[in-house]
Parts: sequence; C-alpha cells; structure tokens
Amino acid sequence: RFNFNLNLIDYNKDEIILEARHKDEVKKVYLDFVMLKSLDVEITKLEYPEILGYNKEGNLTFYLYSDKEIKNIFIEVYPLKKFTIENFKDYKAFILPFKGKDLDLSGNIIIDISYNDKNIKQNFKIEVINIPWYGKIKMLFRGLFRR
Repeated sequence: RFNFNLNLIDYNKDEIILEARHKDEVKKVYLDFVMLKSLDVEITKLEYPEILGYNKEGNLTFYLYSDKEIKNIFIEVYPLKKFTIENFKDYKAFILPFKGKDLDLSGNIIIDISYNDKNIKQNFKIEVINIPWYGKIKMLFRGLFRR
C-alpha cells in the first residue's frame, strides 16, 4: 500500500502519470484527474461535548460561512432542529442547546445543508452517559423512528 500526498493547486492538466522504476523496469499508469470546485458554504468552528450525561445540557455550536450570497438554505441538525434561511452571506452563528436524552442511543448528530441542488453533510458522535433504564428504552424507540 502506498500513500501519495500531491500538491495539485496549480495543476492544469486532465491526467496524472504515475511512474514506478525498479532496476531496468519502468511501469507507468495514467490516471484521469478531476478537480472539484470548492463549496459555496462551509461549516466552521464546530464545537460540541464529546461526552454528555443523559440529563445534562450541552451546546452544539457552529458557524456557516459563504463569501457568496446564498438563497433558500435548508439546514437540518438531526435529531435536534431544522432551519430555513432565505438569504445568507458571510458568517452566521448557530448555538443549539440540547440534553443527552434528546439524542438516540447511537449519539450521532448530522448537520445536513441543502441549497441550489447541492448538499453538505457533517457527521459526528456524542457519547451519552448515565442513561437510566427507562431512558435507554426511550432513546432506542427514538432511534427506530428517525431516519
């Protein structure tokens, strides 16, 4: 297994040539190259508690950034909240208070942003601790009926 770290910032061709040499043998592989354009919206400064008690409150904080004006953004912070923003440019802060019991047993939180037929997802996990027996049942059912 080989890992290649390539600096392709100023690369302007549509293929990459990998060449391997050993003694008198040379092998070349030609790879098609596609550069993805940067996204119009970025999720930055994501902060959340990695461990949270069942009845304890924590905050999920993040910023959206765009140097372009974006219209009709739909944001779902699963399983906590949904937002619709009509117009957006520069930075916008989001601070979402929640309790450990608001999550399902997996502790997964997904930030899903949709606009102009584009989609951005950010996944992360919070470990919920000190869950009472009834909370485990409640969280299990909550997880079954979501997504």
